[in-house]
Amino acid sequence: MFFRILKWNLIFTVAGLLLIEVTFGSWFASNKVERFNILRNRVWHYEFDYAGINDNERRIVYSRDEWGLRGNYGNVKDINLLTARGSTTDQRYISDGFTWQDILSSKFQASGKQYNIANAGVDGRTSFGHLHDFEL
Repeated sequence: MFFRILKWNLIFTVAGLLLIEVTFGSWFASNKVERFNILRNRVWHYEFDYAGINDNERRIVYSRDEWGLRGNYGNVKDINLLTARGSTTDQRYISDGFTWQDILSSKFQASGKQYNIANAGVDGRTSFGHLHDFEL
């Protein structure tokens, strides 16, 4: 009797996990980028309203392209510098064009040098997490 109950519990557990994975998961996804849980092909518009904020800092546009990168780097094959870390690199509440990668790129361009800088920062990602992403 015990083994029969155990057997049915295992069957239901495995079936339930498979159903959850097929519905919400990415274990069986053919695109490995999907496994990283990196936001891709998204644009968000934030607006802040609190005393002391400048009008030009009120509206934030945060976007990520098909590769999950931020910045105006041209073609992915032309990237010279890829920045990766956590929230201080991602800069979720700094508008496109004003991240430190954008500013660094414009400084290089002003001095006559063309460096394509892409931002691969992901909130909460550790160094180990980024290394694992690059392996995949």
